[in-house]
Amino acid sequence: MDYRRLPFGSGTVAPVRDLARLHAALLPESPVSRLGRRFMEDFYYRVLPREGLVVGAVAYVDEQPAGFVAATPDRNGFMRSGLRRGWPRALWAVGASVLTAPKSLATLWWAWGAMRSRRPAADGKPAGEILSLGVLPAYREARFIRQSGLHIATDLLDVAVGGLRGMGIQHIGAAVRADNTEAKLFYAGLGWRLHGPSTAGRGPAAVEFRWRRAGRSTARDAAIPASSVRR
Repeated sequence: MDYRRLPFGSGTVAPVRDLARLHAALLPESPVSRLGRRFMEDFYYRVLPREGLVVGAVAYVDEQPAGFVAATPDRNGFMRSGLRRGWPRALWAVGASVLTAPKSLATLWWAWGAMRSRRPAADGKPAGEILSLGVLPAYREARFIRQSGLHIATDLLDVAVGGLRGMGIQHIGAAVRADNTEAKLFYAGLGWRLHGPSTAGRGPAAVEFRWRRAGRSTARDAAIPASSVRR
């Protein structure tokens, strides 16, 4: 079995098509997915990684995309910074979604507002966030894990945290839907600390976990279908 993790970020081109497909399949209700494939391929996973605003990795098993993680070193300002630098491409991508599905205009407007809703932190301290994390069902089944020995979600999270730490980010959070028990157990099992209700952005009620250096892997990938609440 061939297994590899392909990191992406500033200086490393992201596999935009694989990322868009995985994001849409694992997080269909997120604002990013609702803004459409064009938005994901032409702006979110092309412009933002190029500008160093989104980093992450895609996991491949026998050359098939199995899961992904996306994170940002600027949890409060990454989208606004990205829009300032790449607004023509972003507007074109959103416009293409409207033209192909006019009835989705209300949904697109909500998603656009959710993506732009965050404000820079008042204290100015840099903080990162795990924006999206998910593994396709076939690769998180207990049988697959036993046979392969792979814990893909844990591996991807390690890549994301390592990438953020390499950028000098020590404060890292992850927002999880309050009713997503599996994702909450996943983060808790890895030593992340439950911080409390998340007030950033819009969307379903969420709780926030914060990374701590003392944490270590004890969870299993079968516990995390998808952990993003908004992204």
